[in-house]
Amino acid sequence: MNQPSEFLLRRFRLSPSVRRTLASLAEAVVPAEPAISTAGIVDFIEGFVPFMSRSLSLLFPLGVHAFELSSLFVKGRTFSRLSPDARQAYVEKWIHARSFFLREIIRGFKGLCLLAYYSDPQVCEYLGYRPQPYAELVAAERLHRHGHSI
Repeated sequence: MNQPSEFLLRRFRLSPSVRRTLASLAEAVVPAEPAISTAGIVDFIEGFVPFMSRSLSLLFPLGVHAFELSSLFVKGRTFSRLSPDARQAYVEKWIHARSFFLREIIRGFKGLCLLAYYSDPQVCEYLGYRPQPYAELVAAERLHRHGHSI
């Protein structure tokens, strides 16, 4: 994974319009229960973008803007101004689009939203996913097996 500079990590911010589009997209693609803040999902994505390749991190906001504006030509409104049901239907159209390019774009955006959602501690707790005890068990087992070579 690309290692961003300390400056980029401290200074990188998505624009309010990109954040709005990502929040609207998150509402359309993440499960309804448990409900978590879309702002938390967008914050997670904002923290992830600096770790993308340089070209992808520069193109990412442009792709989000293109997605936002694309519905204007089909639905008469930008994506974030569509109703929640219309947003879900629009995302489904992209998922099943004939164009490989459109399918890959929405797959990337949806994947980031779902990664953020399932990384949320509240969602992990709701699902009963508690990796810490297992991680501690594996660490102790590795220390026992390989401690002499450390």
